[in-house]
Amino acid sequence: MAALSAATAGLNAKVVFSDNFEAYQLGSSINGQMGWAADGSYKIVKSGSGQAVFSGRKVAEAAISHGFAAQEGTFYIGVDVNYSKSASNFFWIAATDAAGDDHTVGAVFGVKQEQDLVTLRVRETGSSTKNSRTSAYTNPSRMVMEITALAGRYTCKVWFDPSSSSDKPLQTVSGQMSADLLDTFYARRASVSHSAMTMDNLIIATTFEEAAAQSQ
Repeated sequence: MAALSAATAGLNAKVVFSDNFEAYQLGSSINGQMGWAADGSYKIVKSGSGQAVFSGRKVAEAAISHGFAAQEGTFYIGVDVNYSKSASNFFWIAATDAAGDDHTVGAVFGVKQEQDLVTLRVRETGSSTKNSRTSAYTNPSRMVMEITALAGRYTCKVWFDPSSSSDKPLQTVSGQMSADLLDTFYARRASVSHSAMTMDNLIIATTFEEAAAQSQ
Protein backbone atom coordinates (compact mmCIF):
# COMPACT_ATOMS: atom_id res chain seq x y z
CA MET A 1 0.00 0.00 0.00
CA ALA A 2 3.05 2.30 0.05
CA ALA A 3 2.28 3.45 -3.48
CA LEU A 4 -1.38 4.09 -2.69
CA SER A 5 -2.53 7.68 -2.58
CA ALA A 6 -2.49 8.47 1.13
CA ALA A 7 -5.23 10.53 2.63
CA THR A 8 -5.72 12.15 5.98
CA ALA A 9 -5.20 11.57 9.65
CA GLY A 10 -6.98 14.73 10.80
CA LEU A 11 -6.15 18.40 10.81
CA ASN A 12 -3.14 17.92 13.09
CA ALA A 13 -1.39 15.63 10.62
CA LYS A 14 1.54 17.05 8.70
CA VAL A 15 0.39 15.41 5.46
CA VAL A 16 -3.35 15.70 4.84
CA PHE A 17 -3.33 14.22 1.32
CA SER A 18 -0.76 12.78 -1.08
CA ASP A 19 -0.63 10.83 -4.31
CA ASN A 20 2.44 9.67 -6.24
CA PHE A 21 0.21 8.05 -8.91
CA GLU A 22 1.98 4.68 -8.60
CA ALA A 23 -1.14 2.75 -7.57
CA TYR A 24 -2.94 3.05 -10.92
CA GLN A 25 -2.76 0.99 -14.08
CA LEU A 26 -0.48 2.59 -16.64
CA GLY A 27 -2.51 4.24 -19.42
CA SER A 28 -5.75 4.29 -17.43
CA SER A 29 -7.98 7.32 -16.91
CA ILE A 30 -7.73 8.61 -13.35
CA ASN A 31 -11.39 9.65 -13.32
CA GLY A 32 -13.29 7.82 -10.59
CA GLN A 33 -10.21 6.17 -9.13
CA MET A 34 -9.40 6.69 -5.45
CA GLY A 35 -11.51 9.82 -5.14
CA TRP A 36 -10.33 11.65 -8.27
CA ALA A 37 -12.80 13.42 -10.56
CA ALA A 38 -11.43 14.26 -14.00
CA ASP A 39 -12.26 14.25 -17.68
CA GLY A 40 -10.78 11.61 -19.95
CA SER A 41 -7.75 13.74 -20.80
CA TYR A 42 -6.11 12.86 -17.47
CA LYS A 43 -4.31 9.54 -17.84
CA ILE A 44 -1.55 7.71 -16.00
CA VAL A 45 1.79 7.84 -17.83
CA LYS A 46 5.38 6.87 -17.17
CA SER A 47 7.52 9.57 -15.60
CA GLY A 48 11.16 9.91 -14.66
CA SER A 49 10.43 8.65 -11.15
CA GLY A 50 7.82 6.02 -12.10
CA GLN A 51 4.27 7.14 -12.89
CA ALA A 52 2.47 10.48 -13.07
CA VAL A 53 -0.84 11.90 -14.31
CA PHE A 54 -0.87 13.66 -17.68
CA SER A 55 -3.45 15.92 -19.33
CA GLY A 56 -3.25 16.28 -23.08
CA ARG A 57 -5.28 18.63 -25.28
CA LYS A 58 -8.24 16.48 -26.28
CA VAL A 59 -10.91 18.14 -24.14
CA ALA A 60 -11.68 21.84 -23.74
CA GLU A 61 -11.78 23.14 -20.15
CA ALA A 62 -10.15 19.92 -18.94
CA ALA A 63 -10.24 19.72 -15.13
CA ILE A 64 -9.18 17.41 -12.33
CA SER A 65 -10.03 17.60 -8.62
CA HIS A 66 -9.71 15.70 -5.35
CA GLY A 67 -10.98 16.56 -1.88
CA PHE A 68 -8.73 16.70 1.18
CA ALA A 69 -9.20 17.42 4.88
CA ALA A 70 -10.76 20.87 5.32
CA GLN A 71 -8.11 23.42 6.23
CA GLU A 72 -8.12 26.51 8.40
CA GLY A 73 -5.16 28.83 8.76
CA THR A 74 -2.16 27.85 6.63
CA PHE A 75 -1.46 24.81 4.48
CA TYR A 76 0.86 23.92 1.61
CA ILE A 77 0.49 22.25 -1.79
CA GLY A 78 3.57 20.64 -3.31
CA VAL A 79 3.60 19.05 -6.77
CA ASP A 80 6.08 18.28 -9.55
CA VAL A 81 4.94 20.13 -12.68
CA ASN A 82 6.06 19.79 -16.30
CA TYR A 83 4.44 21.76 -19.13
CA SER A 84 4.57 21.51 -22.89
CA LYS A 85 6.20 24.39 -24.74
CA SER A 86 3.18 25.56 -26.72
CA ALA A 87 2.40 29.19 -27.49
CA SER A 88 -0.26 31.16 -25.62
CA ASN A 89 -1.31 28.58 -23.06
CA PHE A 90 -2.16 28.41 -19.41
CA PHE A 91 -2.89 25.86 -16.72
CA TRP A 92 -4.40 26.65 -13.32
CA ILE A 93 -3.46 24.79 -10.10
CA ALA A 94 -5.34 25.84 -6.99
CA ALA A 95 -7.27 24.99 -3.86
CA THR A 96 -11.01 25.59 -3.88
CA ASP A 97 -14.15 25.05 -1.80
CA ALA A 98 -15.73 22.95 -4.56
CA ALA A 99 -14.75 21.13 -7.74
CA GLY A 100 -14.81 24.30 -9.82
CA ASP A 101 -13.04 27.61 -10.28
CA ASP A 102 -15.53 30.11 -8.77
CA HIS A 103 -13.69 30.27 -5.44
CA THR A 104 -10.03 29.41 -5.92
CA VAL A 105 -6.61 30.38 -4.64
CA GLY A 106 -3.57 29.34 -6.62
CA ALA A 107 -1.19 29.76 -9.54
CA VAL A 108 -1.77 30.33 -13.26
CA PHE A 109 1.02 28.93 -15.44
CA GLY A 110 1.67 30.03 -18.99
CA VAL A 111 4.09 30.28 -21.88
CA LYS A 112 4.55 33.46 -23.89
CA GLN A 113 7.11 33.75 -26.65
CA GLU A 114 8.64 30.49 -25.35
CA GLN A 115 9.15 31.95 -21.86
CA ASP A 116 7.57 30.13 -18.91
CA LEU A 117 5.50 32.53 -16.80
CA VAL A 118 3.41 32.20 -13.65
CA THR A 119 1.03 34.57 -11.89
CA LEU A 120 -0.88 34.12 -8.61
CA ARG A 121 -4.60 34.67 -8.26
CA VAL A 122 -7.40 34.78 -5.66
CA ARG A 123 -10.58 34.23 -7.66
CA GLU A 124 -14.09 35.16 -6.50
CA THR A 125 -16.88 34.09 -8.89
CA GLY A 126 -15.67 35.58 -12.15
CA SER A 127 -13.45 38.33 -10.72
CA SER A 128 -10.00 37.93 -9.30
CA THR A 129 -7.15 39.60 -7.47
CA LYS A 130 -3.83 38.94 -9.20
CA ASN A 131 -0.28 39.85 -8.43
CA SER A 132 1.01 42.78 -10.46
CA ARG A 133 3.49 40.87 -12.56
CA THR A 134 4.22 37.54 -14.18
CA SER A 135 7.46 35.80 -13.28
CA ALA A 136 9.60 33.23 -15.02
CA TYR A 137 9.90 29.78 -13.43
CA THR A 138 11.87 26.64 -14.12
CA ASN A 139 10.08 23.95 -16.11
CA PRO A 140 9.97 21.16 -15.00
CA SER A 141 10.15 21.93 -11.30
CA ARG A 142 8.87 21.24 -7.81
CA MET A 143 6.21 23.83 -7.04
CA VAL A 144 5.31 24.65 -3.43
CA MET A 145 2.31 26.86 -2.76
CA GLU A 146 1.41 28.33 0.65
CA ILE A 147 -2.23 29.28 1.20
CA THR A 148 -3.29 31.21 4.30
CA ALA A 149 -6.86 32.17 5.26
CA LEU A 150 -7.75 34.79 7.84
CA ALA A 151 -11.22 36.35 8.18
CA GLY A 152 -12.07 35.91 4.50
CA ARG A 153 -8.72 37.22 3.26
CA TYR A 154 -6.57 34.71 1.40
CA THR A 155 -2.84 34.99 0.82
CA CYS A 156 -0.96 32.78 -1.62
CA LYS A 157 2.81 32.38 -2.04
CA VAL A 158 4.67 30.20 -4.52
CA TRP A 159 8.18 28.75 -4.71
CA PHE A 160 9.89 26.64 -7.38
CA ASP A 161 12.52 24.09 -6.36
CA PRO A 162 12.97 25.69 -2.90
CA SER A 163 15.82 24.53 -0.71
CA SER A 164 14.08 25.58 2.52
CA SER A 165 11.18 27.62 3.88
CA SER A 166 13.56 30.54 4.36
CA ASP A 167 13.85 30.97 0.58
CA LYS A 168 12.11 34.08 -0.71
CA PRO A 169 8.87 33.16 -2.56
CA LEU A 170 8.78 33.93 -6.26
CA GLN A 171 5.43 35.67 -5.86
CA THR A 172 2.77 36.60 -3.28
CA VAL A 173 -0.84 37.70 -3.75
CA SER A 174 -3.61 38.51 -1.26
CA GLY A 175 -7.32 39.17 -1.71
CA GLN A 176 -10.79 38.84 -0.19
CA MET A 177 -12.98 35.86 -1.02
CA SER A 178 -16.34 34.76 0.44
CA ALA A 179 -15.48 31.07 0.31
CA ASP A 180 -16.03 28.15 2.62
CA LEU A 181 -12.98 26.25 3.84
CA LEU A 182 -10.70 25.36 0.96
CA ASP A 183 -10.87 21.58 0.86
CA THR A 184 -10.39 20.52 -2.80
CA PHE A 185 -7.26 20.32 -4.93
CA TYR A 186 -8.10 21.61 -8.40
CA ALA A 187 -6.33 21.93 -11.75
CA ARG A 188 -7.73 23.13 -15.06
CA ARG A 189 -6.53 23.61 -18.63
CA ALA A 190 -8.11 26.51 -20.52
CA SER A 191 -8.86 24.95 -23.91
CA VAL A 192 -7.76 22.37 -26.46
CA SER A 193 -5.20 24.86 -27.81
CA HIS A 194 -3.57 25.31 -24.41
CA SER A 195 -0.80 23.51 -22.62
CA ALA A 196 -0.47 19.84 -21.86
CA MET A 197 0.86 19.10 -18.39
CA THR A 198 2.25 16.27 -16.26
CA MET A 199 1.82 16.29 -12.46
CA ASP A 200 3.58 13.98 -10.00
CA ASN A 201 4.20 13.57 -6.27
CA LEU A 202 1.29 15.68 -5.08
CA ILE A 203 1.50 16.46 -1.35
CA ILE A 204 -0.89 18.69 0.63
CA ALA A 205 0.48 19.32 4.10
CA THR A 206 0.45 21.59 7.12
CA THR A 207 4.21 22.19 6.86
CA PHE A 208 6.38 23.63 4.11
CA GLU A 209 8.95 20.85 4.52
CA GLU A 210 6.44 18.05 3.89
CA ALA A 211 5.05 19.76 0.77
CA ALA A 212 8.53 20.43 -0.62
CA ALA A 213 9.47 16.75 -0.44
CA GLN A 214 9.42 15.12 -3.89
CA SER A 215 8.23 11.67 -2.89
CA GLN A 216 6.13 9.97 -0.24
